[in-house]
Order: sequence, then C-alpha cells, then structure tokens
Amino acid sequence: MYTRIEEITHDLKSGVVKFEFEKSNGDHRVMYGSLHPAFLPERKPADPTKVPRAKSKNEDLVTVFDVESDAWRSFNFKGLVSGEILWIEDAI
Repeated sequence: MYTRIEEITHDLKSGVVKFEFEKSNGDHRVMYGSLHPAFLPERKPADPTKVPRAKSKNEDLVTVFDVESDAWRSFNFKGLVSGEILWIEDAI
C-alpha cells in the first residue's frame, strides 16, 4: 500500500499501476494508470489562442493517464484504498 504520493508517482512513471480509490461522492473506482512514456498520448502543439488553465494547488491530487479509458484522470491521494504495480518497464 502506498503511504506517500512520491511512491505511487515513482511506480506510475515505471509502468502501470492498478489502484482503487474512493471518489469525492463516496463511490469506489478501480483504475489502471500510468505516467510511463510508452502509455502517454503524443503531445499536441500548444494553441496560442488558448488561455492556459491554472494548475491545482491541491497537493493531494494525483493526475494519471487512465490506460483503459485512454484519457487523463485525477484523484485525491487521501482516498486511495489500494494499489499495486502490474507492469514495470525493466521487467521486459
């Protein structure tokens, strides 16, 4: 079980992590997430006409790429119920 955001971030950057968390509405969700470059979408060039959004100052917010939904998601680390790394780049 992850006790610090840095631990899960390290594993997310190393591969795919399966984790369950409690959403703000009380529902539980299982997600397969990653921050490993092999799973991330291509970066699009910045649109000069768009105004950048302010970054969240919530230090408990974890942003990941959901490999099943093929979309960016975030969750509150305090709501993490369980987590385990399923795939690590070095294991191949």
